Amino acid sequence: MKRFFYILCAISLSSCGSDDSVPINDSQFSVEANGVLYDSFDEKDLVVYANSQSGIITVFERPKDGDSLRDFSPLDDLPYIMTDEFGTKYDVFGSSYSETVSDLQKVDGFFGFWFSFAAFYPFPSLIDDPAQLSTLQRETFTDWNVDPEFIIRGAPDGAIPAIDNPKFKIITDADRFLNGTLELANVFPADERIILFKQGNSYKAFPHAILNWHEIVFEDDYMVNYCPLTGTSFVVNNDGIDWNVSGLLYNNNLILADGTTNSKWSQIYLECVNGERRDETLERIESQEMTWEGLLEFAEKKQVAYLTTETGFARDYTFYPYGSYRENQGVFLFDNKYSDDRVPNKELVYGIISNGAARVYRFSDFQ
Repeated sequence: MKRFFYILCAISLSSCGSDDSVPINDSQFSVEANGVLYDSFDEKDLVVYANSQSGIITVFERPKDGDSLRDFSPLDDLPYIMTDEFGTKYDVFGSSYSETVSDLQKVDGFFGFWFSFAAFYPFPSLIDDPAQLSTLQRETFTDWNVDPEFIIRGAPDGAIPAIDNPKFKIITDADRFLNGTLELANVFPADERIILFKQGNSYKAFPHAILNWHEIVFEDDYMVNYCPLTGTSFVVNNDGIDWNVSGLLYNNNLILADGTTNSKWSQIYLECVNGERRDETLERIESQEMTWEGLLEFAEKKQVAYLTTETGFARDYTFYPYGSYRENQGVFLFDNKYSDDRVPNKELVYGIISNGAARVYRFSDFQ
C-alpha cells in the first residue's frame, strides 16, 4: 500500500499538480439558478429544486393527484422552497405546511465534486445525457469490499482528530441582524457551505470550514462526516460509538474507523468495507447542505444551533488547509479508479443513487 501524507501534500499543492487551474468553486455559484425541473430516474418521477444563492439542490418524488403529476413552483423564502399548484408550501426537507397535504418523499442524495460520482458510480447520467448508466458491478476482494489498489494511506492514524464534544450556539435575531442586514458578524463568509439536519424540533448546522480540519463530528445519537477531497457529506445514526478518521482513502474519499472494532467504513458507500463489521451499512439521517447565507435566512423561522469553533483544538478555521486543491481541476492527491471528463472534475454537483447508478444535477441545469 502506498504511503503519503495528504496534509503535507496539500500545503504545497500548487507544486505537486498540473497548471490546469479553473476556479470552479468561485464561479459556480455565480450561475443564477432558482427553479424546479421535472425528471425521471429508475422509473420514478422526480421534482428537483435548486437555488444557487443559498447553495441548495434537493430531489423529491413527484406525487400524483389521480392520473396527473403534481406541478410545483419555486419559492425564495427559506425554509420554504416550493409551492404546489394548490398553494401548499414545502420546506427544504419536503415537509408540507398543510394539515391536509402529505409531506414530499425526499430522495436520498448528496453533494460532491463531479469526479467523486464518476469514481464511485462510473458513467453517471446527466440531464442532457440521460442515456448514460453504469453497467459496471462492484467487485469484492479477499479482505476488502473495494479495490485495495486504490486504498491509500493519506495521513497517519489519528492525525486528523474527530470532534467528540461539539459546542453549539443558537442563532438568534440579535446575531442574525447586524446594522439592519442579514448577517452574523465575524463567524463565516456568506458562501461558506453548511451541513444541516433536524434533531427533534430544532436543527443543527456544521460548517465545512471546521470539518475541513476534523472530518468527523459525533455525539451518542448521530455522526456527521465530511471529506474535503471529494466534497461529500453525510449524517448517520450513531449508537454511542466513537468514530475516528482512519487516515486511509479510497478514490480520494474518506475511510472512517469505528472505535469499537476498528473496522473500516467507506464514506460514500456508507458501508463497512473491511474488518469485523464488514458488509454492515450506516443508516442515514436526512440532511441538507446550503450556504451560511441560506442558513441565516432559514434561521429566521426555525431554531438552528451551529457548531462553533470552540473545538478544543488549536486550528485556524478561516484557513483552507488544502491549498489550491478545489480550484485546480488537474490535481488529485491520489489516483481514482474511474474518471469522466464530461464535467469539470471539481465542479460541485448533487447526485442521487439507485441500483448502483448515479443521476447528477448541476446548478447550470436550472438556468
